[in-house]
Amino acid sequence: MIVFWEDYFKEFWKPSAIYVDKHATYKVNNWNKDMWDKEKLTRFSRAMSRLWVLIIYANSPEWKWRVERSFKTHQDRLIKKMRLRNIKSEQEANNYIKEIYIPEHNKKYSSKAVSTKDLHIPLSDKEEHKFLWYFAKESTRKIRRDGTVHYNNNKIYLIKKWERLYNGYSVTVLENIHWNVEIYSWKVNLTIVKIYSSH
Repeated sequence: MIVFWEDYFKEFWKPSAIYVDKHATYKVNNWNKDMWDKEKLTRFSRAMSRLWVLIIYANSPEWKWRVERSFKTHQDRLIKKMRLRNIKSEQEANNYIKEIYIPEHNKKYSSKAVSTKDLHIPLSDKEEHKFLWYFAKESTRKIRRDGTVHYNNNKIYLIKKWERLYNGYSVTVLENIHWNVEIYSWKVNLTIVKIYSSH
C-alpha cells in the first residue's frame, strides 16, 4: 500500500484530498483492537495529516459496492489478459498494467470530471526527502542504563555519548518499510549506532 502511494505522489504529485473507504489501512475502526497510538491514527492517516492531505471517508454502501465490483472485474479480466500476452514476470506485468491495461480501461469506463482543474501540487523538498518516514511505524521506548534502546526484541541501538539522555527517558522509534530506524527525542533526530541485530 505504501509503495502504491509513493508511486502515485511521484507521478501525479500531492492531492488536496483523497476519497477512500473505511478499511483498517485508512481508519481505526476498532479502537480496542486496532489502536496503535494515543491519537487513534493509522500509519496512513498519520502520514496524510503530516502531508496536509484531507482524507474523505466514503459513507455510502453504493460507493463500497462499486469499488468491490471494480476489484472483481480487474481480478478476472486482468489475469486473463496477462495470460493471453504470456506475461510471466513482475516487471512485464507492471509495464502492461501501466502502459496498456489502465489506459484502455479508463478510456472505456471512466466518467468525465465535473471540473478539469488539477488540484495536485508538487511535494516540497522536505516532503520528498522524508516521504517514507511519514509512513513509518512509530513506537515509544525507554533508554536503558547503558544508553541503549531495545527495539522489537531483536535490535539494540546505542545513543551516542554526547547525545545520551537519562536512564528511563522515553524516545520515539521510527521504522520505515525498508526496516531503517531513526530515534527521536521530541523532534531531535538522535545519533545512533546499531550494536546488535538477530537478523
